[in-house]
Amino acid sequence: MSAPKGNRFASHDKPWTNALTRVLAQLELPGEEGKPAVKAGEALRQIAEATVMQALAGDKDARKEIADRMDGKPSEFVNVNHAREPMGMSNDELATEILRRRAGEQISSPAITSKLH
Repeated sequence: MSAPKGNRFASHDKPWTNALTRVLAQLELPGEEGKPAVKAGEALRQIAEATVMQALAGDKDARKEIADRMDGKPSEFVNVNHAREPMGMSNDELATEILRRRAGEQISSPAITSKLH
């Protein structure tokens, strides 16, 4: 999902991401007999491969990492239903709730019509 038009937050400098990208693209590790164990540009692929192999071996963290990267992290559930039982409310709270609901009924009631028509 991309940022909406006009969003300038995506343009902020990301030094850590930029440094990792450069290192992963340029890193070469020497191997046996002078042949590189990791060629330039192959480090990220090898990390991804190792993560997949760990997940296949049963590593829960590796599986979670792959799922989060492929599907995105699950959204957090927030319960906004704050209904309270009347028995747990004070008289003042009950009176306020009754007045609030009555005001809402008057505004939203289709039975009340304007005298302008």
